[in-house]
Amino acid sequence: MSATKNAFDLLKEMKGVTSAQVSQHIKAVAQVRTQIATRTALPADPSLLGMEDTDEYIGTMTLKIPGTARTVNVQNLVAFAKAGLNMHFHGKKGSGKSRMIREIVKALNKPTITENLSIFEENKRRVVKDGDKAALEPYTRLPYQPYTYGCHEETVADDILITPDIEYDANGNRKTVTRPGAMLSAWSKELGGGVCILEELDAVMPGRMIAAHALLDGQVKVWKSFVMGEHTYTKYENFVCFASSNTRGAGENARTYAGTQIQNAALMSRFALSFEVDYLDYQTEKAFLAKRVTKTGMVDKMLEVANKIRTSPSIEDGVSLRDLRNWADAADVWMKDTGIDPKVIGLPALWVDVYHPVAVTTFVTRCADQATRDAMMQFLTLV
Repeated sequence: MSATKNAFDLLKEMKGVTSAQVSQHIKAVAQVRTQIATRTALPADPSLLGMEDTDEYIGTMTLKIPGTARTVNVQNLVAFAKAGLNMHFHGKKGSGKSRMIREIVKALNKPTITENLSIFEENKRRVVKDGDKAALEPYTRLPYQPYTYGCHEETVADDILITPDIEYDANGNRKTVTRPGAMLSAWSKELGGGVCILEELDAVMPGRMIAAHALLDGQVKVWKSFVMGEHTYTKYENFVCFASSNTRGAGENARTYAGTQIQNAALMSRFALSFEVDYLDYQTEKAFLAKRVTKTGMVDKMLEVANKIRTSPSIEDGVSLRDLRNWADAADVWMKDTGIDPKVIGLPALWVDVYHPVAVTTFVTRCADQATRDAMMQFLTLV
């Protein structure tokens, strides 16, 4: 007996239920089952498809080489990474250091990402055909799988290499295990291998990364750990390490980047290349904001304010790409919440009623120095 016929038999005596309603219910249930089954076609880690951050992809990012007329782009950096050259990116907050690293990693994995997208589409086709009984194809592991660790003042070498830990089984019995950290997981073929990304490298207390020097210098091929017994690891062929920080590893005593530390010169020398990441060029930032701001003229006003603040000799705390993103997103939420239609309201009124006040709460009031706040407020008033 078919599912439709069975449903009719069960519901035929129910008062007020029509054949059309039963059919509609059956279709709705089938659609939900297909949607649930489709989710099983997705990998556990979305990065296997390279689909994260697609709305903010900045493939045109370039870095200037100081004292020269040359620049390097993402593809140049990919070539360095394929050669196993560790890279350090430093610069102002929100200038795009982490974004640059993510773009390099995505470019490194592009062939596999493309392959996984094809598998993803085939899995969706099979689910539509066979529902939750569909035979799904496995995804290919990224050859440059990222392992990220956010450094801080309590970081020790064990955190990024390997450390003992305690876990409990289903019966509540505890046992001691080892937990490999981001660097060893990326460096070791046995643990998977890939790319190590160290965020905020200059937050680590000096001397605590010395134990990791052997994995970073590129010469060591076999490394042994003696945490809970002797364990041998071999170097993964694609290993490379990226690090980001606000300083060059020389520390900073001003309040802007309080907590940064002077780093061991031997550690910094293990990053073959060091690049300063500055604010993006005007056209790239404009294209970035255009995806979030309805009125083109408003993008120009936002960037005019940002440029005045960045070039002001009396203001140390500039407006980053992150600040611009937060400014645009907060303004959009405010307009939707208050019922303001940006397509109807004029540019001057939109600036006064929405964008000016949002800018104040986004990046002006966070400044501790009253003179800096006053200067920023003046720039907001002048445009």
